[in-house]
Amino acid sequence: MSWDDGKHAKVNKVQITYDDVIYSIQVTYAGSALQSQRRGSVGPKTAEFTLGPDEYITALSAYGKTLSTQDVITALTFTTNKGTYGPYGNKSGYQISAPEGTGKQIAGFLGTSGNVLNSIDVHYAPIPTGTGGTGTGGTGTGGTGTGGTGTGGTGTGGTGTGGTGTGGTGTGGTGTGGTGTGGTGTGGTCGTGGTGGTCGTGGTGTGGTGTGGTGTGGTGTGGTGTGGTGTGGTGTGGTGTGGTGTGGTGTGGTGTGGTGTGGTGTGGTGTGGSGTGSGAEKLEAHGGTGGTAWDDGSDHDGLTKITVRTGGAGVQYVQFDYVKAGQPKQGALRGVQGSRGSTREILINHPDEHLVSVEGWYDSANVILGIQFKTNKKTSEYLGYEFDGSGTKFTLQVQGKKIIGFHGFASDNLNSIGAYFIPVSSTTDPSTVPHKKLEAKGGASGAVWDDGAHDNVKKVSVGQGQDGIAAVKFEYRNGSQVVIGAERGTPTLLGYEEFELASDEYITIVEGTYDKILGSDGLTMLTFKTNKNKTYGPYGLQGSTRFELKEEGHKITGFHGRAGDTITAIGVYLAPVGTIPLTPATQTKKLEAKGGDGGTSWDDGAFDGVKKVSVGQSNDGIGAVKFVYNNGSSEIIGGEHGKSTLLGFEEVLT
Repeated sequence: MSWDDGKHAKVNKVQITYDDVIYSIQVTYAGSALQSQRRGSVGPKTAEFTLGPDEYITALSAYGKTLSTQDVITALTFTTNKGTYGPYGNKSGYQISAPEGTGKQIAGFLGTSGNVLNSIDVHYAPIPTGTGGTGTGGTGTGGTGTGGTGTGGTGTGGTGTGGTGTGGTGTGGTGTGGTGTGGTGTGGTCGTGGTGGTCGTGGTGTGGTGTGGTGTGGTGTGGTGTGGTGTGGTGTGGTGTGGTGTGGTGTGGTGTGGTGTGGTGTGGTGTGGSGTGSGAEKLEAHGGTGGTAWDDGSDHDGLTKITVRTGGAGVQYVQFDYVKAGQPKQGALRGVQGSRGSTREILINHPDEHLVSVEGWYDSANVILGIQFKTNKKTSEYLGYEFDGSGTKFTLQVQGKKIIGFHGFASDNLNSIGAYFIPVSSTTDPSTVPHKKLEAKGGASGAVWDDGAHDNVKKVSVGQGQDGIAAVKFEYRNGSQVVIGAERGTPTLLGYEEFELASDEYITIVEGTYDKILGSDGLTMLTFKTNKNKTYGPYGLQGSTRFELKEEGHKITGFHGRAGDTITAIGVYLAPVGTIPLTPATQTKKLEAKGGDGGTSWDDGAFDGVKKVSVGQSNDGIGAVKFVYNNGSSEIIGGEHGKSTLLGFEEVLT
């Protein structure tokens, strides 16, 4: 199918799915903030990159080859005025390129696609203009105060302004006294421009009963500016009291003292905070030094998703989605999202699947360079850089236990990471819970229909009529299978409005109204809300009587109702969030290859089923094989293994 995104102001973001071929490309453009449709289908590997405001694509390099009866793009590499992204895919076959043009940028894409990306071309546009000059902010140093009961001086850092400026650096004052209060340092106000400066460090107070000084970080504003950072002062007391806080979740039920406000207070005879023990075993954070401490806690049932973003310096950030008391909980982003990098997600099918270990490595840069996660079902690839033997490798694992929380240190990157473990048997995986059926809301007329309960809803189609909802139809997921529900009601020439849910998205609420239509009650409007804080609809017209279908901690997994010429009533099936699928996936078994010992190893992987088999003959036997697979609703085209001859292929459709 041919497609054309058109020409735009510039490219903002590119998302690609791939393996040995490019499965899809999806581009977000500047100006109208337009996101194109996905061109192709979802592949097994995902990559994306986001361009800075002053960054644009200058050239595209691609590889392609002919598989079976179609041409496919096998690899893509994007060149910008700042660097290169890719290659993505497998650089095999013939090369295609959209070269760099003087005074031009690539500002749109066009091509053809089906289940994979078959061809790609570009639109050129003039290079965007408007880059500021360069300025450097000044440097300020605070004063010094001394006294019996003295107050330290106050220092204010300099201020720098520039088109692409670097903010000044301010150092807070220092106060010394018998009962002294540390000076207050205000960091320099960072330059307005591309990159914020390194901002102030708070004052330091020393005394018999000293109170730590306070530091306020500077602020940076700019096109791609990064705000400055402030460091609180440090107070050391002769007989001071340690900072107060909630103790860690340590072994034995007593935690480590908390961290005080205004920097870190350390008492000569300090008292630690009291902790609440949860029985979780805490492994210390491994990695480089530096960064700010973070802790997701140890009171979770398990994990459902891991998000990792990597860039040139290593792991930029991690973020974990948990289940706590049966409810989903998203942890905070640990680190900072850089302007360049690749984001990957690892889905965990809690409670049937759980995380057993984390492996990673770091070097003298004090940043985790690569990280890998292992569950009881699968092992992720190395995210970031694979271990090259030059750094320090670590593993977080406790035999017979699973990970239910993380902690560590982070700054602009992930500096270190540790984990909380509990015995695998200490939490009971919920067995399959019977789905709950909420009665249909609306009118009493029409014939009863019932799609039944499923693992999740995949797609919703709402057909509008002149007076309300004329028809509905739904697609569901059951394990790896897609179930297409029947059409309910009678569609009109107004057609359907449709939306499709992401793999980790589910419907939590259905709202609607009904009213008198031709003398009897019928649905007039429907709205669907999901766990991603998305609202689809409203579809239809406002009616006089409102209703809502929901239950806290549950997701909607099926629909039922009544219909005649229109939809007169609708109800839902509910299942607790985190319920084991009705049809859990079966672990794939791998049988060893039979035949000779020569040749290079190849592996297409495991899928839902085989759709087509192609066998290429040669004078002496089998010259080549290639396969097409079914994977959910997608079709996966395998590579050609061996060498085809003029005798061609014999094909079998299964």
